[in-house]
Amino acid sequence: MAFRRRGARRFLIVAAVLATGSLVAKPAPAQQRVETYLAGSGGYLRTPMVGETTGGFAVSLALGGSAVIVGPELLWADGVHLRVRAFEVAGRLRQRAGRVHPHLVASLGAYAWQTRTDVANPVVTLAGVGVRSWTEATYLSGSLGAGVTLGSLDRGISVPIESRWHRNLSRDDGSGSRSLIELRAGIRFTW
Repeated sequence: MAFRRRGARRFLIVAAVLATGSLVAKPAPAQQRVETYLAGSGGYLRTPMVGETTGGFAVSLALGGSAVIVGPELLWADGVHLRVRAFEVAGRLRQRAGRVHPHLVASLGAYAWQTRTDVANPVVTLAGVGVRSWTEATYLSGSLGAGVTLGSLDRGISVPIESRWHRNLSRDDGSGSRSLIELRAGIRFTW
């Protein structure tokens, strides 16, 4: 439980720093724009032992032009028995097309794939019977996906919607693969 609180606190601090930095950052002369987004996330997380639906959020800060944009992302997805935390670098290749802009996305980073294990405890507490703990496997993982941005790519506010498939690229012997199929929708700020 202490790990979960400590990990959640660190994750939220990094997300706050990214969000704050994105509000005050100025693009370098060679770069055309800075953008940040906050998106809600829903998906299906699968490990070798179990699969379940998840909900969470993603925060991104990116630099680049109208066609290619790259930057760090944080992902937080929770289910009842499974969860994933990720820090990754994502790149988007976009097509300018009126008010609906399609894009492809790929990312690579460190993912913490976690599974809940309940330990029986004879002492009944207010929270219930037993102790909840999480086992974690941290792997190099990546994602591929596609989506659209509704609104202007140049300045202001727009709405990104994308679907992504995340999977571990490395693993320990016998641990199996983990994957997350995700749908994101949120709000994007560009300046």
